Amino acid sequence: MTDAADAPDVADDGTTCCPIDPYPTSCLHGGGSNENGCFSVCDFWCAINWRIELDAKGCPAWRMDYRQPAPGENQLCEPDPDAGRDAPAEE
Repeated sequence: MTDAADAPDVADDGTTCCPIDPYPTSCLHGGGSNENGCFSVCDFWCAINWRIELDAKGCPAWRMDYRQPAPGENQLCEPDPDAGRDAPAEE
């Protein structure tokens, strides 16, 4: 894992690297060499295995994997308040 404090401001080819937050949060500056500009991204539901890797241009960027919701969780990987309830009986 690359230390965010050691992240370069400029990639190997002269591309400016976007700011990167030092740890993952619900909204973060993900770093990288975004040709469309730098921005904050939010809501990483079901994200696991957070790590900082160098992108194709040599800029550090947050990467993560995603998991499927577990039984009893909704599509946001949060406890589903309706999980385990029996369906209403049909009359």
